[in-house]
Amino acid sequence: MKPIERIILYSAIILLLINTFKQCRNKKVFKDEVTSYAAYKDTVKLYKARNGDIVAYNESLEISEKALRIMNDSLDKALKNLKVKDPEVIIQIKERIVIKEVEVMFHDSIPCPPFYKPFDLSHEFYSLSGSVTNTKFKLDSIKIPNMRSVVVGTKKNGFLKRNDHIVTIQNSNPFMSTKKITSYTIKEEKKWYETTSFKVGVGFLGGILTYRTMSK
Repeated sequence: MKPIERIILYSAIILLLINTFKQCRNKKVFKDEVTSYAAYKDTVKLYKARNGDIVAYNESLEISEKALRIMNDSLDKALKNLKVKDPEVIIQIKERIVIKEVEVMFHDSIPCPPFYKPFDLSHEFYSLSGSVTNTKFKLDSIKIPNMRSVVVGTKKNGFLKRNDHIVTIQNSNPFMSTKKITSYTIKEEKKWYETTSFKVGVGFLGGILTYRTMSK
């Protein structure tokens, strides 16, 4: 068998082994991701920042886009609707604005016998309760629920046009609006041995050494 034929044969065997190993590894990774997703909790945790502010946080689950789309059908539909390609970060925040016990005293009492009129209004996107008397208006509480979805990814701009790296903000409550967005992506600088030119050079030298070894 000629040296070049040996190289081709050995290369084919190596590629086959690598592909088989990769498939087995991918199956295990997917199974682990499904298990991690099922165990993941959206519990809010708190810690105090250096300036004394209370900060809410939770661990971020590392998971492939494929596994996430399969496990979360509503999120899969949301991503398709946003038209974001290759999402890198997906954050969903359940929040609720609560305002309690606001009183407004009337400058002049309503000219009628004393009365007390409570009210309670409940809506899909807000709820409020309170009371009115002949001397004041009292708001017991206002509650505004919202699901804020944040996605960082790539937006296609059409053929031969450069894609944009974007962050999208979507609110489930139509009464909530986003006024300004500031997003920064920190670029990780590659080491000299991580560059493409270094890898190509190593591959080229490795190929020459392999050929010479097998030719002896």
